[in-house]
Amino acid sequence: MNNISKRFLNRVRKVNILDAPFAKGSKLNGSAHFPDIIKKYKLNNLLRNNISKTFPLISNKTQYEVGEYCNYLHDTIINNPTIVDDFLLVLGGDHSISIGNVNALHKLRPNTGVIWVDAHADINTSETSPTGNIHGMPLAFLLGIEEKLIKEEHWKWFSYSGLQPKDLIYIGLRDVDDGEKDILNKYGIKYYTMDDVNNHSIEKIMLDVKQYFDINNKKNIHLSFDVDSINPNILPHTGVTVDGGLNEKQAIFICKTLADTGKLNSMELVELNTQIKNNNIPLNKSLDICLKLIENAITIH
Repeated sequence: MNNISKRFLNRVRKVNILDAPFAKGSKLNGSAHFPDIIKKYKLNNLLRNNISKTFPLISNKTQYEVGEYCNYLHDTIINNPTIVDDFLLVLGGDHSISIGNVNALHKLRPNTGVIWVDAHADINTSETSPTGNIHGMPLAFLLGIEEKLIKEEHWKWFSYSGLQPKDLIYIGLRDVDDGEKDILNKYGIKYYTMDDVNNHSIEKIMLDVKQYFDINNKKNIHLSFDVDSINPNILPHTGVTVDGGLNEKQAIFICKTLADTGKLNSMELVELNTQIKNNNIPLNKSLDICLKLIENAITIH
């Protein structure tokens, strides 16, 4: 079959884009610029015939604390429920934004499984976190584990969506805090480390992931993709790098495999820090990888 015939067999989804240019969940600001930069770079052209609507959220960091911004993000989704009629692409921002968007998405689509592709577990509570950075805590909020911060004024809006530990799968873990290990074991959360990827192949792991969500009758999948899951030797533009990680082919395979299930209906792409300089790898190389991830996530092959 020639390439032209293959392209006709592929179906590119209609996409709603939600900009979340917010980075106060970490100590670095550069990821807040990612939505604007990648759209101007090539994303607008890539999706020119497939964008249904764009929801640009403001990024005034002096006006919003993390809890307030996540509330703003959450309410934007809840108050625009047609946002989930098409594929929803959320452009971060640091990973704290998940507290707003994943919580809202799960309320609108309760039967959703979450794939968390990340070097880190992001499941510290305010009690276990060694840094206090909220971008390392989103899953503690989303799974209803965080108890202290939700009592503070900026978090009083937050209501647990019902997301269960069995609804979550990690891929690519390689830097997990001791407190997070205890939480993963306590709640029996399914995860694949980079050692698992290297020892068993990404193809085998993705087959397991598909079968797991089929058994649990998940009708929707949300992909939360932190670019620090990728080897910093090929994508260094992220704030918390960890040696090793997914190669480009493995990262793309995750997106492509999930898209081909027909259940992948939303994706967030986070932690691409456009202000980090690297003498060997220019920013556009990291942006090109991000574009490939998005393209494969929205295309049913």
